[in-house]
Amino acid sequence: MRDLLIILDSVRYDRFMEAYAPELKRLGKVHKAYSHGTWTRPSVVSILSGYLPQSEIGQLYKPSWIMLDKVMFHNREVPAYFLNANAWMHGMAPSNYVEKWYPKPYSAGKMIYDAKRIMESHSEFFIAMLLVETHGPYDYKPSKRDPKVQKLFKDYNNGEDNEAPLVAAERQREAISYLSLLLEPLLSIPDRVIVTSDHGDLMGEKHRIGHDPTFPFHPKLLEVPLIVSER
Repeated sequence: MRDLLIILDSVRYDRFMEAYAPELKRLGKVHKAYSHGTWTRPSVVSILSGYLPQSEIGQLYKPSWIMLDKVMFHNREVPAYFLNANAWMHGMAPSNYVEKWYPKPYSAGKMIYDAKRIMESHSEFFIAMLLVETHGPYDYKPSKRDPKVQKLFKDYNNGEDNEAPLVAAERQREAISYLSLLLEPLLSIPDRVIVTSDHGDLMGEKHRIGHDPTFPFHPKLLEVPLIVSER
């Protein structure tokens, strides 16, 4: 078993389809899937327990295998790693994972480097990566960090009509494109690559930007991409 699971934080299905991300999209068909929650913690805990977002392809894993005290696949113990940059998930993975925690912003490059090292040092592995560059305000590299954007989103959520939905959509598409290119060196190593998201984001629906669990429900919060590639 040599599986890589890439979780792009907060990426909704339609934004992924609009984004220029050839490195990820060439892996296979992009399915519209439905997450198990509208915010990170319930969704990622479900994914790490073997329940990928629901889709037409069903579940790839027997969910019980990854909830055991050791990660077992076809009666073999498999080393499992959770590479995580989201504070809400720090320390929340099932105990059978080795968590590598990335508290500093813009950690995707370091995470990808570490994932490659793990792959090269193990004959079998299950690696889950939770990348946060696609999480609002989508400032996926230092040059994109802009307090004006955060204020724009805050004002919109407080009832002001402005261009926040358009800005949010464009910035998430840019973040998806950025990560797609950055991830390319990893994609040919595993036997199977899975790409998905933990939940979507509101980008104007219900006059909200983001996915605060106190926001009103909308289906866009559950619609996420799912790609499964096997060599």
